[in-house]
Amino acid sequence: MRLWLPQIVQGMGVPDSQNGFVVAVPYIFAMAAMIWWGHSSDRRVERIWHIVLPTLLGSLGFFIAAFSQSDVVMFLGILLVIIGLDAVIGPFWSLPASFLRGGAAASGIALINTFGTGAGGFAGPSLIGYLKGETGNYTSSMAVFAVALLGTSLIVLMFGRRISAAAIARAKS
Repeated sequence: MRLWLPQIVQGMGVPDSQNGFVVAVPYIFAMAAMIWWGHSSDRRVERIWHIVLPTLLGSLGFFIAAFSQSDVVMFLGILLVIIGLDAVIGPFWSLPASFLRGGAAASGIALINTFGTGAGGFAGPSLIGYLKGETGNYTSSMAVFAVALLGTSLIVLMFGRRISAAAIARAKS
């Protein structure tokens, strides 16, 4: 999304001279959300719902952006996506350390980072480009990412109890 956002905004009719300013708006909101949401997660010492809720927000944003007929509504959907995906960063990266220790924590974080930035950083933009080329718009790629984020939320919820139980047991020992 980050790579394609300037082209999406340009497709909305925003002139090149204003494109950067318009693209920056969601990130200003996301910066505030990231700080506030991370603080909320730390204050409550809770990670699972602080991962699931912004992921669902991002999924909702992708659905709104994918099926909106209005450029303004589409941009608001994209705003929700960026807020959700940036707000989840702090709670997400604190999760592995809550149930992994020592070398396992370092290896687990490295593995997650490899898949996220290596595979996801290549596959996501490539998928957007491919689907845009095949369909002529961003609807299908945004719908795919909406479903993927729903899946992410379900995975975190399914394993959340197990992770939380392990973290509580470790804290007691």
